[in-house]
Amino acid sequence: MTLKAITNITAAMTVKPIALSNETQVSDKFGFLGLTDCGKYLVDKEGQLTAVILLHSNVSEGLDRQRYHQLFNARKRAFQQMGDHYYFSINSLRTKKQVIETSTIKEPTLKALSDKWHEQFKNSYETKHYLILTTKEKTLMSKTLAKHQVSDVDKLEGLDNKIMELMGQLHDYSLELLQKNDLISYWASLLNGRAVKVDVGSYLFDDYITDTTLFFPEKKNYFVFNHNDQQTFSTFLSIKTFPRDTSSRLFSDLQKLNIEFNVYQYYHAQDLSTSIRLNKEKINRLEKLSYFNQTHLMELSALNERLEDEEITLLTQVWNLQIFANSTKELNAKTLEIQTLVDRRNLLLFREATNLEACFWARFPSHERLRIRAYKITSDNLAHFVTFSSDNSGLNSNTWGNQPVCKFITNENAIYNFSFHETADKEALGNTMVIGGSGQGKTTLISFLLSQCRKYKNFKCMAFDRGLGLKIFSDVINANYTDFSGTIQNINPLQMDEEHKTFLQSWLLHLLKRHSDEDIQAVAYALNENYGLKKSSRTLSNMAAAFGKQGKGTIRNALNVWLPEGANGVYFNGKTDALDFEKSFTFFDT
Repeated sequence: MTLKAITNITAAMTVKPIALSNETQVSDKFGFLGLTDCGKYLVDKEGQLTAVILLHSNVSEGLDRQRYHQLFNARKRAFQQMGDHYYFSINSLRTKKQVIETSTIKEPTLKALSDKWHEQFKNSYETKHYLILTTKEKTLMSKTLAKHQVSDVDKLEGLDNKIMELMGQLHDYSLELLQKNDLISYWASLLNGRAVKVDVGSYLFDDYITDTTLFFPEKKNYFVFNHNDQQTFSTFLSIKTFPRDTSSRLFSDLQKLNIEFNVYQYYHAQDLSTSIRLNKEKINRLEKLSYFNQTHLMELSALNERLEDEEITLLTQVWNLQIFANSTKELNAKTLEIQTLVDRRNLLLFREATNLEACFWARFPSHERLRIRAYKITSDNLAHFVTFSSDNSGLNSNTWGNQPVCKFITNENAIYNFSFHETADKEALGNTMVIGGSGQGKTTLISFLLSQCRKYKNFKCMAFDRGLGLKIFSDVINANYTDFSGTIQNINPLQMDEEHKTFLQSWLLHLLKRHSDEDIQAVAYALNENYGLKKSSRTLSNMAAAFGKQGKGTIRNALNVWLPEGANGVYFNGKTDALDFEKSFTFFDT
């Protein structure tokens, strides 16, 4: 492995001295030296390689049980096969997202409706999940980085292979390996306490990846980011007590809060043989204590069987949650809200004070020793805690265009992009079902969704109504509306374009139940006469004479029943034709 030349990270930010060391410069604590030659990984002062993978997750907890178990097992397998050569962590960053947009619909009424609807999306939340992999093997690195051992090449190839393996195991979550500026911007954002974009040039660290002053007040349970005299207050919560049973609902419950927060989950796997040996030793010790809880012994024995069958693995977990606020009062209120919610899950959260700076730096590779409050968990527990649950943002585009039909606010206070389609594939079908009781607003909802489709070029819709539910909407948008339950005044196939003459000939012959050669000639002649008229004059009445003289058994007599005064005259004598589909919407009430 070769590395490009690297500059020192100078102190654009200072920190208050802590008990951990006398270092006061960010460059002393921030362990990264630079990018690998390929731009995919960061190297720290101890020779560890670190990769950051962004999961473009579009998976929510609202899944059917089969799909839920499928994803659970995929996560569990990936974590079990992580191996004991890596530290890995899952960082979930939830930020407030501001969306400002105006409707592209031209009709004034629908545009006003659409713009009013968009107002509620000015502030929502977005959660991004990152999977961090760091090699455990440490090789002391100098800042000159002149020569490297063969083991560094092996380390790089091993990390490449592990990432490819994860890409396959977790393909449902659409993994993206961050590289170059995106990779360094991720870590710069953690340092600065806000989103930061960094351009480091040709694999070099800029001298200013931090532009924020960080202050840890003595004997306080918060710390402060100061950027251009703007203060952001922050604190860390840690899990103090784990429940006996874990649930995947923890993170999705947190997403329902109107709070910006980051969750950091740190893990490293224990060698399987070591896990089995230590567990057996624990069982042997407890068996000698006759007063010890036999139920716990049975649980340990069952755990040992699952370990030996390689059904699960044991891992060490550290769980931290970081909260942000504009004042200490707001920070305290948000902290209490989160603690109250998590307590209901039988998880006791502890607000850090003495260990605040340790929690801050523990997020960065080469500072794994600062990750406090570690617990042993199984790969089952891990797959519950790490769901990669997204805000389920839906589809950003569909087969009709490069934007969703409309947006909705989810239970997690995030934006859901609605489309009638399951995927954005070009040939995807738009299958959507709306279920509800009578009078509950099904037609109103569908009317709104259809109105938002006016933004798509060349959009056409044909819908079948019941009880005139779509009539008001039809009048607003000036759609074609045909009521089959009453007098039909707007169906006139004769106004179709001349290219459909063959269809009209077949239709008239079938309608009149005439099929002789003479009848075929009569219909062909009548249609020629029809297309010699203005479109507005093309009616059965105006072309009736072209069918010949009336008389018993003639095709002209067969036509009488379909003329306006005939028994079926209500059907095909409209002054206009709703079936011409020139308008975007055509509705039929049945």
